[in-house]
Amino acid sequence: MQEAVVIRTDEQLAQIVRLGSILRMPRLELMLHDGVSFGSMDGLVHLASRELARCHENLQLNYWRIAAKEGPGGTRCRIVTDYFDAGADRLFVRRRVYARAMALCSGGRPSPEAVCRAVRQDIAYGTAGANPHCVSSALRSGTGVCQAISHYVFQLMVRCGYPCVVRTGTLGGVRHSWNRIRLHGAWQTVDLCVSGPAEYLEETAETAQQQYDAMTVYLHRRVRLHERGADVNGIPFPQHVADRRWVCPTRFVQCFNGASFRDGDSLILCMGAAARSVPFSALRETPEHIPYMETAQFARLMGLRMENDCLLFAEGL
Repeated sequence: MQEAVVIRTDEQLAQIVRLGSILRMPRLELMLHDGVSFGSMDGLVHLASRELARCHENLQLNYWRIAAKEGPGGTRCRIVTDYFDAGADRLFVRRRVYARAMALCSGGRPSPEAVCRAVRQDIAYGTAGANPHCVSSALRSGTGVCQAISHYVFQLMVRCGYPCVVRTGTLGGVRHSWNRIRLHGAWQTVDLCVSGPAEYLEETAETAQQQYDAMTVYLHRRVRLHERGADVNGIPFPQHVADRRWVCPTRFVQCFNGASFRDGDSLILCMGAAARSVPFSALRETPEHIPYMETAQFARLMGLRMENDCLLFAEGL
């Protein structure tokens, strides 16, 4: 049985649910002590669903479920999730987003209108493709519905330096999603699926600023390195990404909402605002052909602070 993470406060529960989602961990095992005050299974479901919805707004969940069982000393809880953009699909989207953003920002920060033009070039409003709701499918087919388009707008706007959120609700009685971006201190609506003024009925009482603040509050990471691997804020990584001596840079940046891809004889690593090029000659490979490099070298390259066998940084959206 997978070892459970011990939770003693509501705040710890909120952080770990969100962190597990950002890391795309398909299963979280938690031991909730009696002091946790969500009060009931309904309270637990409400708290977990709120955090799943708040965490990184480009998160596209296919489904999620919670199972809990009372026992000595507390409640054993399992949260199982399935994501549209896990694995290869997630890397495909990240690579496209980073490449687009780097091209748009080559001459300085682009205007929001330029970002919107790039989105329209990549995804037209339509329903072709295997799953028009999913960003990866929409990018491959060239068409997608409001959900895919708004999540792609979110990712590209944030990469180009504009605070942005995805808003959901109804438009004309039909389920819909759109964006709000912050310009000159004010939040403005951006919707690439409609033309002209529209009346939106939002399903959340949170303002766009509150949503953005909640989304970014847990982005500071403390990755503890040990001989067997690493954990982040007390949660073991689902795969080996680093230890005290070595880091698998491609896996590491993917775990923290980054991307990596080949460019000729170099490996491009993108994480947060950092985009770095590493020649393959400077890397070593495992027998499975996974590149790795010294932990201290990786920390210097990506601008991460090291402290007592920990990597400290603020994760980019």
